[in-house]
Amino acid sequence: TGNETLWHRETVNEALWHRETGNEALWHRETGNEALWHRETGNEALWHRETGNEALWYRKTGNEALWYRETGNEALWYRETGNEALWHRETGNEALWHREIGNEALWHREIGNEALWHNSHYLQQNHYREMGNEALWYRERGNEALWHRETGNEALWHRETGNEALWHRETGNEALWHRETGNEALWHREIGNEALWHNSHYLQQNHYRCPLLPTG
Repeated sequence: TGNETLWHRETVNEALWHRETGNEALWHRETGNEALWHRETGNEALWHRETGNEALWYRKTGNEALWYRETGNEALWYRETGNEALWHRETGNEALWHREIGNEALWHREIGNEALWHNSHYLQQNHYREMGNEALWYRERGNEALWHRETGNEALWHRETGNEALWHRETGNEALWHRETGNEALWHREIGNEALWHNSHYLQQNHYRCPLLPTG
């Protein structure tokens, strides 16, 4: 009778019936082409997902953040998700990255402000000292003496604090140490002057001579 359309439906060929009646969308669905069916019905987002284009699917559904990540734009993805610190790092702005994570000291250094880096209160009180680096903390504040002590240089520490005698002893100069502490006799002996050692007032009065025994 020429009615091909009804013949397709009668023979249970729904897909061809849909095509014959002009319903391309349903025809695509019937034949298993979900992607084209979504496009035909105006669902661009699902069409992109069905065809494997995840990036465009995210953008279509309004998920800009995931769209950036899918397309390899990590920097913008961090910004979209509210992670400003990582966004700064991704875009090469190390200075702002340091500031975002609370590292004020490194922030000062990054922006070229060496003076603030060396003298900032944060650096002195909370960076060196918090890390247990007492030595550098002392040096930063101009306390050279304590810096020497912290680094194990006892000799220089003694000299810095004005204790010349101990400085001489620390550096192995026993002779000067004896002189500094008022022991002239031992000083003479240390420098090889045996004669003065024997005859020095200190030696005679306090070392060799004993009180005379009563003679009765």
